[in-house]
Amino acid sequence: MKHSILKMVAAMAFAATTAPAEAGVPPLGTDVIVTVRGVAKAEGGLYVNLCRKPEFLTPKCYKALGRKVSKTGSYVVDFKDVEPGTYAVLAIHDVNGNRTLDRNGYGAPTEPSGVSGSGLVVGQLPEFDRSSFKVDTSIVHISLDLS
Repeated sequence: MKHSILKMVAAMAFAATTAPAEAGVPPLGTDVIVTVRGVAKAEGGLYVNLCRKPEFLTPKCYKALGRKVSKTGSYVVDFKDVEPGTYAVLAIHDVNGNRTLDRNGYGAPTEPSGVSGSGLVVGQLPEFDRSSFKVDTSIVHISLDLS
């Protein structure tokens, strides 16, 4: 009897350590799938940031994804397991590959960039409230154009 209980405890411990981490545990959030349109040159890198309001327009956004640009057109990036909340997306096509959004003497971007929503007004910095969207338990699809 003593040995069968020990075997059962050992089997349960083994099952607990080998079971997938997500088994029986709800995910923290959902996916935010972003389509970035308007990549005009097949060079450099594409950087897409998912930001909360306090992080907006800073280098420390909630999540960031980057990829090498090898073709023109559109790219899709998928932010996994995003916690519920309010977010905005910023995208930059770093054409020259220096990992920086290059700007002119007035501070305006000289490389293609875009934001979610209607947050981009010519001659002004993007606004979080105009760029933001809600994330709950449903998958969110966002499209933005680089300009």
